[in-house]
Amino acid sequence: MMELDSREGFEQFLEGIEAHRLYETGVEITPKDQILTIICCAPEEFSGIKEGGRFVVIAKKIDSR
Repeated sequence: MMELDSREGFEQFLEGIEAHRLYETGVEITPKDQILTIICCAPEEFSGIKEGGRFVVIAKKIDSR
């Protein structure tokens, strides 16, 4: 489990996203944002990831005002 309650933990989280992303979305995540992280099993035939791998989806809450 990653601790995001410190600046260092948050920066490590962002570095992990950058290192493993599949594509660039242009969306910036800041410490004030609310994010949702979903971790799923990743079948090799779907993702190209070795058996037992995981696929992570990260969503940022956007104010709809």
